Amino acid sequence: SGAAFVFERTPRGNWALAAKLVGSQIAARSYFGSVALDGDLAVVGAFGDDDLGLMTGAAYVFERIHGEWLERARLMADDAHLGQAFGGTVAVSGERILVGAIGVDDHGFNTGAVYVFERDAAHRWNQEAKIVRFDPGNYDYFGAPLALEGDRALIGADDGADVASGSAYVYERQPDGSWVEKVKLVSPHPSREDYFGSTLALSGDRVLVGAHLDDTAGYGAGTVHVFEREASGDWVARAQL
Repeated sequence: SGAAFVFERTPRGNWALAAKLVGSQIAARSYFGSVALDGDLAVVGAFGDDDLGLMTGAAYVFERIHGEWLERARLMADDAHLGQAFGGTVAVSGERILVGAIGVDDHGFNTGAVYVFERDAAHRWNQEAKIVRFDPGNYDYFGAPLALEGDRALIGADDGADVASGSAYVYERQPDGSWVEKVKLVSPHPSREDYFGSTLALSGDRVLVGAHLDDTAGYGAGTVHVFEREASGDWVARAQL
């Protein structure tokens, strides 16, 4: 069924268990436990939630109020359907949440999608957008990893047609609320089954993209690629770690 554990640092510098989070409607095989945190706001996905069909999925929003973590919302896709796996990945930044659903098959089998939720003045979380890639393919699993900071999102995909070479997409929110793809990042030396984009991190104009089966340092040793955004708006590969 799953759970999420919150640790906080004490005045002495030790890390102590502060809370155990469990969604109000979690049941057997909910797989509650994909996590994201921003200040006093936590999001926990449960891709196995089956209220609307097997593995439809859900995501729970918790907020820390006066030292106590309270469940504030339960998110589901407006077009929720069987096998969507909504909540397999989550990200949060300020008043915005991303939820990945790799089982979405709008443009092919398991092409995937990312749902955007925003909190309004009445503290309600509303679905504001659904992001899908412009070049979808079967088994892309778009949205498997996510990263979010402000109006910029980083979304990974397997690129199933290329046997999991992988890619990562940078999206930016426009004034009208739409999300526009700015660039598709790929490995400077792509190879099959590198799984480039299997893990992601985003901070300002710098992104990290993990490729956990890259063979540069040995079979399956893995690597991390660093990209930076130049003043021109171009994203350039800066380093391989």
